[in-house]
Amino acid sequence: MIRRLANLGFAFGLLAHFALAQTPGSATGTIQGVVFTADSSGNASGERSLLPATKISLDGGTHVETQSNNEGVFVFSTVPAG
Repeated sequence: MIRRLANLGFAFGLLAHFALAQTPGSATGTIQGVVFTADSSGNASGERSLLPATKISLDGGTHVETQSNNEGVFVFSTVPAG
């Protein structure tokens, strides 16, 4: 009987630990990329032109903005889940 109560207590402890570890807003991620446009000259090589200093918006549960650097690279860090 005591062993069964101990196992039950241990199971509830684990359940509480994992439930509390998943607090809302604690999960974040990163979105990164490169802004470019396809070359419209009809070139079969599919060359891309990088777009520096381009404003990028991310909309969803929150609104975040960033700007690409001189090489067209952008990064949204600590983006909330959802």
